[in-house]
Amino acid sequence: MLSNGISHKQHFFHLTVLVERHTNCSLKIIGTEETFSTRVSATLSVDVDRIRHVFMNLLSNASKYSPAGSTITLSAVEAPLNFIRFGVRDEGPGIPPDSIAHVFERFYRAPDQTTKPGAGLGLAIAREIVVAHGGSIACTSGPGQGSEFYFLLPR
Repeated sequence: MLSNGISHKQHFFHLTVLVERHTNCSLKIIGTEETFSTRVSATLSVDVDRIRHVFMNLLSNASKYSPAGSTITLSAVEAPLNFIRFGVRDEGPGIPPDSIAHVFERFYRAPDQTTKPGAGLGLAIAREIVVAHGGSIACTSGPGQGSEFYFLLPR
């Protein structure tokens, strides 16, 4: 059972298998160019279906807000305190500083992005999944600089 009371199917997956299997599938669906780098070798205990949902949401958003022909970069690196940090970086327009604090709220849509499809629930759901696994999720961005959404999961 996850920390928020949601039941899940927990399995052990080697980090590389987890990321490559699920992000490569996601990227084929989205149809964008990607790069992937990992500097860690670890096994994580996660509900793969739920973590796949997080990857799909982050990749879908990166594709939706990036210009045609741009690159989405995926990464997995060791983080302090025995966590793994997964990142999805895009080359989109970036997020205004006053909106960053709200992007994980239910139904929030940045004022200048309301023409894009979506209900404003994807990042809120991703946050709940990551937190339920004992992790955290955040974003770094700036207007004209693209965005990186990243989440940390315990080893």
